[in-house]
Amino acid sequence: MTRPFRPRHTHQYLEADLATKEAVLKPLTDPNPAKTRFQPGEGLLAFLDTL
Repeated sequence: MTRPFRPRHTHQYLEADLATKEAVLKPLTDPNPAKTRFQPGEGLLAFLDTL
């Protein structure tokens, strides 16, 4: 005979999982950082001036 499902018993594990996941993800960097605008170097600008 199986026991009936009792959400109050499994909720503590769900909360622990979310807390663990949050702790692990917190130190990670954003995988999609904002794009920065291209800044050409002096060499490239000098080359383009010769064209």
